[in-house]
Amino acid sequence: MLSLRGGFVGGGGRIRPDHAHPFGPISTSELAASEYMRTQSMAQTFPELEKGGLVQRTPDPRDGRRMLISA
Repeated sequence: MLSLRGGFVGGGGRIRPDHAHPFGPISTSELAASEYMRTQSMAQTFPELEKGGLVQRTPDPRDGRRMLISA
C-alpha cells in the first residue's frame, strides 16, 4: 500500500485529502523533499495514483521539463 506520508506501508496506509499540498500544484521534487524521499522514488508512485484518479500531472507552464502534481 502506498502512503505519501512515509512511502510504502502495509495494511493501514491510505492516501487522504490532507496529503495534498495546501497551496495547489507542486513539483515532484518539492513533494519528494517534503516527504523525505528521492525524486525518482516519488516519480515512480504517480502512474498508479494517476490511474486511480487520486492525482493529476500537468506540465509546468514555466518549465516544460517539470511536471506539477495536484490532488
